[in-house]
Amino acid sequence: MTYADADWGNNPIDRRSVSGFTVSINSHLISWRSKKQQTLSHSKTEAEFKSLSDAAKETTWLVNFINKIQLTSSPLEPLLLNDNKGVIDLALCDANHSRFKTKHMNIKFNFIQELLKNGIMLLKNVSMISMNADFLTKSVGKTILIRSLQFHNLIKKNVCSLSVLLSRGVVKI
Repeated sequence: MTYADADWGNNPIDRRSVSGFTVSINSHLISWRSKKQQTLSHSKTEAEFKSLSDAAKETTWLVNFINKIQLTSSPLEPLLLNDNKGVIDLALCDANHSRFKTKHMNIKFNFIQELLKNGIMLLKNVSMISMNADFLTKSVGKTILIRSLQFHNLIKKNVCSLSVLLSRGVVKI
């Protein structure tokens, strides 16, 4: 299961967006990334598509690797989750779009569509509340941070206090 998210131009200095994703198998985090995008995004959709493409590349590589070494008893079926309904609808649309006016964005768009059409990956919408990659793209409150860390089994479910996380050295300020 892969959660992919992006902010949109929140950096006040250069307005570059931040992409973030988490990849987990059986609720265990195996890969993650938080990275400033190399190019400016002219829309929220463009920022999200960049993040989705990066997450899909990483997930595809990991799934191929895990299936190749037969680490699991049955082949993995990757699921890509995003909280932007417009991005999901655009990716799932069968029409040939040239919505993105730049070559690099058209390539990202076609890459996602190819994965979906060939059944290599599933793409689903997830509510903003359930987006477990938010903490990689923007400042979040302690409730969201703790929920995301618990979801990825990085802290125990009964830990519910930021002071406990600080005292254990899990979170540093």
